[in-house]
Amino acid sequence: MPPKWNGLLIGADGSHSVVRKLIELDTKLVETGWVIYGKTPLTPETMQWLPESWVNGFSLVVSPDGVGMDTGPYMKRESFAKAAAKYAPLLHLTDTQDYLMWTISATIVQFPLGEEQFRSADGAILQAVARDLVKE
Repeated sequence: MPPKWNGLLIGADGSHSVVRKLIELDTKLVETGWVIYGKTPLTPETMQWLPESWVNGFSLVVSPDGVGMDTGPYMKRESFAKAAAKYAPLLHLTDTQDYLMWTISATIVQFPLGEEQFRSADGAILQAVARDLVKE
């Protein structure tokens, strides 16, 4: 029997979760669709063409057929060095560039790739699929 939890555990590591296996949850996965996750660097150039709402909050758009796109910014509020020293002084952390996180979600049948193709696709293929899903 898994231990009782008195807190919050966040394990955002996907449907084949290592965290899920560690705590042996008695749950069943139900496939609801697939998601393509992307990051667009927030540079002075991208900031010129991105809608303000995309970098100042979380946005979600869903088409009538259920294809969804959501976006949210990852922007440091203080310097990396200062935050790392304050919150994790004993850890070695890697600085990351600010970026716009985006996902495209759809049902399995809306993706033009089979499961094996989807799981083995490289970034260029997934970008093309994402573009085509939101193009219409």
